[in-house]
Amino acid sequence: MNNIKTIIFDWGGVMCSEGEPFSSLALQKKVGKKPDEMVLDVLDIYNDFYRGVYNDKEFWNLVKKHYRLEEDDSISNSELNQAYLKSYFFWPEMLDFVKSLKGKYKVGLLSDMNKIMRDHIQKKHTLSEVFQEQMYSCDKNINLIKNDGPKIFELMMKKMGEDSPQSCLFIDNSQNKINVAKKFGMHTLLFKDVDSFLEDTKDYL
Repeated sequence: MNNIKTIIFDWGGVMCSEGEPFSSLALQKKVGKKPDEMVLDVLDIYNDFYRGVYNDKEFWNLVKKHYRLEEDDSISNSELNQAYLKSYFFWPEMLDFVKSLKGKYKVGLLSDMNKIMRDHIQKKHTLSEVFQEQMYSCDKNINLIKNDGPKIFELMMKKMGEDSPQSCLFIDNSQNKINVAKKFGMHTLLFKDVDSFLEDTKDYL
Protein backbone atom coordinates (compact mmCIF):
# COMPACT_ATOMS: atom_id res chain seq x y z
CA MET A 1 0.00 0.00 0.00
CA ASN A 2 2.99 2.32 -0.40
CA ASN A 3 1.27 4.19 -3.22
CA ILE A 4 -1.76 5.21 -1.15
CA LYS A 5 -2.49 8.94 -1.39
CA THR A 6 -6.18 9.06 -0.50
CA ILE A 7 -8.09 7.31 2.28
CA ILE A 8 -11.87 7.06 2.10
CA PHE A 9 -13.85 6.08 5.19
CA ASP A 10 -17.40 4.83 5.62
CA TRP A 11 -19.40 6.35 8.50
CA GLY A 12 -21.87 3.94 10.13
CA GLY A 13 -20.07 0.86 11.41
CA VAL A 14 -16.66 2.55 11.13
CA MET A 15 -16.88 5.93 12.84
CA CYS A 16 -19.75 4.80 15.03
CA SER A 17 -22.10 1.88 15.49
CA GLU A 18 -24.71 1.50 12.77
CA GLY A 19 -27.72 3.80 13.11
CA GLU A 20 -31.07 1.99 12.90
CA PRO A 21 -34.10 3.74 11.34
CA PHE A 22 -36.44 1.20 12.94
CA SER A 23 -35.03 1.62 16.44
CA SER A 24 -38.29 2.92 17.92
CA LEU A 25 -39.45 0.36 20.49
CA ALA A 26 -42.99 1.64 20.10
CA LEU A 27 -42.90 0.90 16.38
CA GLN A 28 -41.35 -2.54 16.92
CA LYS A 29 -44.09 -3.37 19.41
CA LYS A 30 -46.82 -2.05 17.15
CA VAL A 31 -45.58 -4.04 14.15
CA GLY A 32 -44.49 -7.08 16.14
CA LYS A 33 -41.14 -7.35 14.39
CA LYS A 34 -37.47 -6.63 14.97
CA PRO A 35 -35.66 -3.92 12.98
CA ASP A 36 -33.87 -6.32 10.63
CA GLU A 37 -37.18 -7.99 9.83
CA MET A 38 -38.77 -4.64 9.01
CA VAL A 39 -35.87 -3.75 6.74
CA LEU A 40 -36.52 -6.90 4.70
CA ASP A 41 -40.25 -6.16 4.59
CA VAL A 42 -39.71 -2.77 2.95
CA LEU A 43 -36.29 -3.28 1.39
CA ASP A 44 -36.95 -1.34 -1.82
CA ILE A 45 -38.38 1.62 0.11
CA TYR A 46 -35.52 1.38 2.61
CA ASN A 47 -32.83 1.42 -0.09
CA ASP A 48 -34.51 4.31 -1.90
CA PHE A 49 -34.56 6.24 1.39
CA TYR A 50 -30.77 5.91 1.41
CA ARG A 51 -30.57 6.82 -2.27
CA GLY A 52 -32.30 10.10 -1.46
CA VAL A 53 -35.51 9.26 -3.33
CA TYR A 54 -37.56 9.96 -0.19
CA ASN A 55 -37.22 12.43 2.64
CA ASP A 56 -37.96 11.19 6.16
CA LYS A 57 -41.66 12.18 6.03
CA GLU A 58 -42.22 10.33 2.77
CA PHE A 59 -40.31 7.31 4.05
CA TRP A 60 -42.29 7.01 7.27
CA ASN A 61 -45.59 7.48 5.44
CA LEU A 62 -44.71 4.62 3.09
CA VAL A 63 -43.62 2.41 6.00
CA LYS A 64 -46.85 3.14 7.86
CA LYS A 65 -48.84 2.39 4.72
CA HIS A 66 -47.07 -0.95 4.34
CA TYR A 67 -48.01 -1.91 7.89
CA ARG A 68 -51.48 -0.36 7.59
CA LEU A 69 -50.75 2.24 10.23
CA GLU A 70 -51.80 5.29 8.18
CA GLU A 71 -54.65 6.10 10.56
CA ASP A 72 -52.66 5.37 13.71
CA ASP A 73 -51.33 8.64 15.12
CA SER A 74 -49.94 7.13 18.33
CA ILE A 75 -46.39 7.21 16.89
CA SER A 76 -45.42 10.44 15.17
CA ASN A 77 -42.80 10.82 12.48
CA SER A 78 -40.92 13.10 14.83
CA GLU A 79 -40.74 10.37 17.49
CA LEU A 80 -39.50 7.87 14.91
CA ASN A 81 -36.82 10.29 13.75
CA GLN A 82 -35.64 11.02 17.28
CA ALA A 83 -35.32 7.32 18.09
CA TYR A 84 -33.33 6.85 14.89
CA LEU A 85 -30.95 9.75 15.49
CA LYS A 86 -30.21 8.47 19.00
CA SER A 87 -29.60 4.89 17.87
CA TYR A 88 -25.87 5.04 17.20
CA PHE A 89 -22.85 5.21 19.51
CA PHE A 90 -20.02 7.46 18.39
CA TRP A 91 -16.41 6.25 18.58
CA PRO A 92 -14.24 9.35 19.21
CA GLU A 93 -11.03 7.34 18.76
CA MET A 94 -11.86 6.91 15.08
CA LEU A 95 -12.37 10.59 14.42
CA ASP A 96 -9.13 11.29 16.30
CA PHE A 97 -7.42 8.79 14.02
CA VAL A 98 -8.76 10.54 10.92
CA LYS A 99 -7.49 13.87 12.24
CA SER A 100 -4.03 12.34 12.73
CA LEU A 101 -3.87 11.63 8.98
CA LYS A 102 -4.13 15.30 8.05
CA GLY A 103 -1.13 16.46 6.05
CA LYS A 104 -0.14 12.88 5.20
CA TYR A 105 -3.10 11.81 3.08
CA LYS A 106 -6.20 13.23 1.47
CA VAL A 107 -9.08 11.96 3.58
CA GLY A 108 -12.71 11.60 2.53
CA LEU A 109 -16.01 10.23 3.79
CA LEU A 110 -18.23 8.09 1.57
CA SER A 111 -21.40 6.81 3.20
CA ASP A 112 -24.70 5.20 2.34
CA MET A 113 -26.92 7.58 4.28
CA ASN A 114 -30.36 9.17 4.16
CA LYS A 115 -30.88 12.91 4.34
CA ILE A 116 -31.99 13.21 7.95
CA MET A 117 -28.97 11.35 9.35
CA ARG A 118 -26.60 13.09 6.95
CA ASP A 119 -27.71 16.53 8.10
CA HIS A 120 -27.57 15.40 11.74
CA ILE A 121 -24.00 14.06 11.72
CA GLN A 122 -22.60 16.91 9.64
CA LYS A 123 -23.82 19.39 12.23
CA LYS A 124 -23.20 17.36 15.39
CA HIS A 125 -19.68 16.21 14.50
CA THR A 126 -18.56 19.22 12.40
CA LEU A 127 -17.35 16.87 9.70
CA SER A 128 -16.32 19.63 7.31
CA GLU A 129 -13.41 20.29 9.70
CA VAL A 130 -12.28 16.67 9.57
CA PHE A 131 -12.78 15.36 6.03
CA GLN A 132 -11.54 17.12 2.92
CA GLU A 133 -14.47 15.79 0.93
CA GLN A 134 -17.75 14.10 1.82
CA MET A 135 -20.17 12.18 -0.37
CA TYR A 136 -23.43 10.54 0.65
CA SER A 137 -25.68 8.18 -1.25
CA CYS A 138 -28.62 10.57 -0.80
CA ASP A 139 -26.79 13.62 -2.17
CA LYS A 140 -28.34 15.45 -5.09
CA ASN A 141 -27.05 14.02 -8.39
CA ILE A 142 -25.61 10.95 -6.59
CA ASN A 143 -28.62 8.80 -5.61
CA LEU A 144 -26.58 5.61 -5.48
CA ILE A 145 -25.76 3.19 -2.71
CA LYS A 146 -22.45 1.32 -2.76
CA ASN A 147 -24.06 -2.01 -3.59
CA ASP A 148 -25.40 -0.47 -6.82
CA GLY A 149 -21.93 -0.85 -8.29
CA PRO A 150 -18.65 1.03 -8.71
CA LYS A 151 -20.08 4.31 -10.04
CA ILE A 152 -20.27 5.95 -6.60
CA PHE A 153 -16.63 5.03 -5.95
CA GLU A 154 -15.63 6.53 -9.28
CA LEU A 155 -17.47 9.76 -8.43
CA MET A 156 -15.85 9.93 -5.00
CA MET A 157 -12.41 9.29 -6.42
CA LYS A 158 -12.80 12.14 -8.89
CA LYS A 159 -14.08 14.42 -6.14
CA MET A 160 -10.93 13.63 -4.17
CA GLY A 161 -8.77 14.50 -7.18
CA GLU A 162 -7.46 11.00 -7.77
CA ASP A 163 -7.00 9.60 -11.27
CA SER A 164 -6.29 6.01 -10.25
CA PRO A 165 -8.22 3.75 -7.85
CA GLN A 166 -4.88 2.15 -6.95
CA SER A 167 -4.04 5.39 -5.11
CA CYS A 168 -7.09 5.02 -2.84
CA LEU A 169 -7.73 2.99 0.29
CA PHE A 170 -11.40 2.38 1.12
CA ILE A 171 -12.46 1.36 4.65
CA ASP A 172 -15.88 -0.12 5.37
CA ASN A 173 -17.49 -2.63 7.74
CA SER A 174 -19.49 -4.35 4.97
CA GLN A 175 -17.80 -7.15 3.03
CA ASN A 176 -20.20 -6.66 0.11
CA LYS A 177 -19.24 -2.99 -0.22
CA ILE A 178 -15.57 -3.83 0.20
CA ASN A 179 -15.94 -6.28 -2.69
CA VAL A 180 -17.42 -3.59 -4.97
CA ALA A 181 -14.56 -1.19 -4.18
CA LYS A 182 -11.98 -3.94 -4.65
CA LYS A 183 -13.43 -4.88 -8.02
CA PHE A 184 -13.18 -1.23 -9.04
CA GLY A 185 -9.47 -1.41 -8.24
CA MET A 186 -9.19 0.27 -4.85
CA HIS A 187 -7.16 -1.00 -1.94
CA THR A 188 -9.58 -2.00 0.80
CA LEU A 189 -9.67 -2.67 4.52
CA LEU A 190 -12.57 -4.41 6.25
CA PHE A 191 -13.32 -2.72 9.56
CA LYS A 192 -14.15 -5.14 12.40
CA ASP A 193 -13.74 -3.12 15.59
CA VAL A 194 -11.89 -0.03 16.79
CA ASP A 195 -9.06 -1.76 18.64
CA SER A 196 -8.27 -4.16 15.79
CA PHE A 197 -8.38 -1.36 13.24
CA LEU A 198 -6.04 0.93 15.14
CA GLU A 199 -3.60 -1.93 15.65
CA ASP A 200 -3.78 -3.18 12.05
CA THR A 201 -3.09 0.24 10.55
CA LYS A 202 0.07 0.92 12.56
CA ASP A 203 2.31 -0.77 10.01
CA TYR A 204 1.19 1.04 6.88
CA LEU A 205 -0.60 4.30 7.77
